[in-house]
Amino acid sequence: MDEFFGVNEDISITEGRHPYLDAYPMQSGVSQSFRRERDPEKVSSSNSASYLNLEFNDAGDYFFDASNLSVRSIENFYEFKFKLLQQLASEKFNFKEIYVVTSVMKAEAFTLLTAEDDDATLEVFFEGDHQSGVTAEDLTKGETKPKISSMKGVASPLIKEVDGAFFFKAQRLEVSTQGKEIVSKHILSQLPESMQKHRSEILRYVPTQVLPSNDIYPAKVHELFHWREMNLDDLLDYLGVD
Repeated sequence: MDEFFGVNEDISITEGRHPYLDAYPMQSGVSQSFRRERDPEKVSSSNSASYLNLEFNDAGDYFFDASNLSVRSIENFYEFKFKLLQQLASEKFNFKEIYVVTSVMKAEAFTLLTAEDDDATLEVFFEGDHQSGVTAEDLTKGETKPKISSMKGVASPLIKEVDGAFFFKAQRLEVSTQGKEIVSKHILSQLPESMQKHRSEILRYVPTQVLPSNDIYPAKVHELFHWREMNLDDLLDYLGVD
């Protein structure tokens, strides 16, 4: 690729498998334990089952695992991100929100568990004898799909989803602290005298993503903006979800 948002650079796109995520799940604040017991009422095809219990410390903790991941990424985004800022400043003075997707991943199967409460728990069982035990990786990569036996505080668990799914990483363009100061001064300069006493309350609720266009020019743009990795709050904001 030779051009990206008007930036003439050699943009390196890589494609292929993701061996690290294929081998190791992503997780935060999760502990697991295993037990085996016989329970004919719960187990249909055999007289034993292996139980896996996952415990999440805090709300927002998660477990993610996927199999056969293929990835397409902009490998050298950081090499041209500053030139991209300059180009945007030259042509798009009224831009409010800009996201650049830097990686897209496709999974053959995946598991995603997210705690919506502190001390969330999830217990699943695998039918049959698992002499060596089961771990959280077997949720996705085991031969059979486990069944949920109990759950508390876990939001919409997705276990061994096999229809294929896409995931992405993105960078968001954000106004810097200096840029927000410019916005604040601009807003306050437009307030009538009668509203000046409410300036702190007004600044709390006004958007800070829109800079006055006459303050944006290429030589200064690095001081006014920066890139950061997009997170869940950004996604909800983009989708208009409260």
